[in-house]
Amino acid sequence: GPIFPNGGVAQAGPITCERPGEGYLQPTQFDNHNAELLGYILTGAPKLQGFVMMPFSDKTDPSPEGRFSKRMDDSSQSVKPGNYSVRAENWAMGTGSTASKDCSYVRFEYQRGGRVCVLLDAQVADSAWWMKKNRPATKVVAANSSILDGVFEGMVEAEVNGKREKLFAKIQFMPKPVKVREMAANGRAGKRYILEFNLEPVVGNIVAKAATSDVSMDEAKARFASDGEVIDYSKVSGACMKAWDAYLGLEKTELKGKERKEFYTKRFHDRVKELLVK
Repeated sequence: GPIFPNGGVAQAGPITCERPGEGYLQPTQFDNHNAELLGYILTGAPKLQGFVMMPFSDKTDPSPEGRFSKRMDDSSQSVKPGNYSVRAENWAMGTGSTASKDCSYVRFEYQRGGRVCVLLDAQVADSAWWMKKNRPATKVVAANSSILDGVFEGMVEAEVNGKREKLFAKIQFMPKPVKVREMAANGRAGKRYILEFNLEPVVGNIVAKAATSDVSMDEAKARFASDGEVIDYSKVSGACMKAWDAYLGLEKTELKGKERKEFYTKRFHDRVKELLVK
């Protein structure tokens, strides 16, 4: 997932899940292109826990089981320094993520307009699997997690291989949801919410701006405020890609074609790893 090259602290990476909608029970995965749900996990890199945001449609959308089968359309996938986007292959949802220095931004675009929902799962630590730890994390979520007027504030705590870490987050959704419902925690300590949006009468986007901290909620709020009040996904994405172009351009090469691409790809990955370690 995108992270800002000059000291970025938040990262929203794409994930998938086997079942969309309110029947979502399965754990998230990181590279399952046949999965039925595509969303993002917000982490404070390289933390072992995070906050999952997954979009899904109303049950009136056609599929054999009353739900969409929303497999990723690989041909639509765009992976660039500073911006990631992909569409579902057989319905009208597109997703994207980018980052500023202090915040992550996630965008869900529903081309049909109308009712669309986002599942906010504040109890997930499945990134421990992705980071190839020896066993899954134990999740604990603070009781003061809450969502009001489309703004979520909360904390998750995970323990992996005896190490316990916390991650605080503030997430704002625009436009504001018309309805928020809390779901059962699915047998785990935590909070799960369904945010309902009405994008009628025009096609629209849902954008989530998020900031994290492994220190305190106050630090997460300060990082959130540092980006200002206006939420402009396109502007942030453009600035992030421009920053990456400047960073990658600091090191020149005479290589051409495939070798040139591999050279800058490695430089990009090396920088992301540096940020994750920090």
